[in-house]
Amino acid sequence: LKYAIQGAGAWASGGATNTGIDAGGYCGIQTAAMYFGGRGGAPITTAVDTSETYNGTAWTETGDLPTGVYQNAGFGTTTAAVSRGGMHTGNVPTTNTFEWDGTSWTAGGAGVNSSRNIHGTGTQTAGLVAGGSPGPYSSKSETYDGTSWTETNGLIAARWGLPLVGTSTAALGVGGTGAPDVGTTTVQEWDGTCWSTNAASLNEGKITAAAAGTTTLALQYGGYGGGGSTVVTGSTESFNGTSWSVVGSLATARSGIMGGQSSPNSVAVAFGGAPNPASPAATGATEEYNDPILSVKTFTAS
Repeated sequence: LKYAIQGAGAWASGGATNTGIDAGGYCGIQTAAMYFGGRGGAPITTAVDTSETYNGTAWTETGDLPTGVYQNAGFGTTTAAVSRGGMHTGNVPTTNTFEWDGTSWTAGGAGVNSSRNIHGTGTQTAGLVAGGSPGPYSSKSETYDGTSWTETNGLIAARWGLPLVGTSTAALGVGGTGAPDVGTTTVQEWDGTCWSTNAASLNEGKITAAAAGTTTLALQYGGYGGGGSTVVTGSTESFNGTSWSVVGSLATARSGIMGGQSSPNSVAVAFGGAPNPASPAATGATEEYNDPILSVKTFTAS
């Protein structure tokens, strides 16, 4: 007979990115994460082509994207990633897809719909993106096979900034923003064919948050506060497959935050974002979330 004592999850500081960045594509796990594109500078109005990888301790600059882009979707790993969509500095949404092979970026198959404020999940040869804008809120959903994109059945409710977790056949769309520009608590679920509404809702609707995990063990963090608030938050919620609960907050509250969406909900990473949207300047702050099992006890008969 065994029992386990679950520890209280908390965020701790990690190594900072070399470039302060927000609203870029991202992928990976806590010990092998990556961002590409986004907005840099102060104010953060310029699309960048920067790309960096994280090994759990420090960030390393890698080969740049072919062009600067922000509010782009990301998915995959640090050796096989995809950047999809987003906007160039001229505020024009794009269908561009770029693939990373661990050394350099090259062009992939163009998306069906041009979009920004879009998120993705999955692998380089089995990816999923959903939501975004213009529209101003899109319900579009597409899958990628490593060569070309296919439009699928759309979201139940149109969203932009909809963080995705899971795979191309089993995913969650966690919150996101709906009309009129207010974060929603609704969670949408993808089964490989259709989207449906998950029975478990978030405790707070947030804008430009990030998420990590799977359809049964997920984490959502950062963004703007709910109810139309423009105040950034470090609020974090954890999903156990049945319900969402509030856990330890980020030390640095921020919007446009990024992370490793393939991380388990107990071992996540968050990086970048804008701590002060009223006078936006991107941060390179990185935080690591750990929710350890403190001990496992074994009982024996005597």
